[in-house]
Amino acid sequence: MHFRRFTFFLLVGVLLLHSRARAAIADPELDFINTPEDVCAEYGISKKEEILRLELDLTGAGRPAVFLTYKGTGSSRAGAIWTAYVPMTDGYSRTNGIQFREDLFRAGMVVGLNPSGGILSLLPGKGGGVLFRHMLNATSGSLKTDEIMQLDYSNPDHVQLFERVFGRKLDEPMPDEFFQKPPHQVIDVKSIEARAASKPKIGTAEAASIETTPTPKPSPVVQPPAPKKAPDVAPIAPSEESTSSTPWSIIVVLIAAATGLLWLLVKKRK
Repeated sequence: MHFRRFTFFLLVGVLLLHSRARAAIADPELDFINTPEDVCAEYGISKKEEILRLELDLTGAGRPAVFLTYKGTGSSRAGAIWTAYVPMTDGYSRTNGIQFREDLFRAGMVVGLNPSGGILSLLPGKGGGVLFRHMLNATSGSLKTDEIMQLDYSNPDHVQLFERVFGRKLDEPMPDEFFQKPPHQVIDVKSIEARAASKPKIGTAEAASIETTPTPKPSPVVQPPAPKKAPDVAPIAPSEESTSSTPWSIIVVLIAAATGLLWLLVKKRK
């Protein structure tokens, strides 16, 4: 009897974890403004009246990810804390806690630094800074952040690396176009709430298939040319990883455990 009960609850847990892992987000903007308070507290999300939307192609596949943050929350030298929505076959996968400045980041693949794609960002400091690599896993919703190296601008190789990654001279200011036509789009939260109120009350999968009023797209983000050869970098420090949904490895282990328990139950009854 105990084996039977334990097996039942274990199977229920596997089904719930499977459902959670497969859940896709149909509307990133609506999902973002409805972020639970505990998640806001954990990732430093401070709700305001407007959000910023930034579309970035992380792999060069032509399917940009959507990055959202509240306007007015990126005043620190590290930049705003973004929430990413990576496209999947049936919607979007959410990843929290990606921090970078719009004037000191590069999205996409860079030879020798992030060949699999993602985001490179710089945390500026006196006489240099720290170069980070952010890699997103759409399946698990996890974020892996690695510190690539410390930049020292007294080193010509480090200056060259900065220029190749960010596509401008070290002492060159951002162009006027960056301020006149910023890469992000500003969206009023009330307009998102009004759009949601006009939608029929249906499931996530059905909502994803319904055509909604399209949001005007911002000007495309102009990325600097990919570097031909990056200087040697220092060994990568241990990574930090945060998970927004259940990894498939846990589900596989639970299924295997449930199968083993069922086999023992059948053998015992015989």
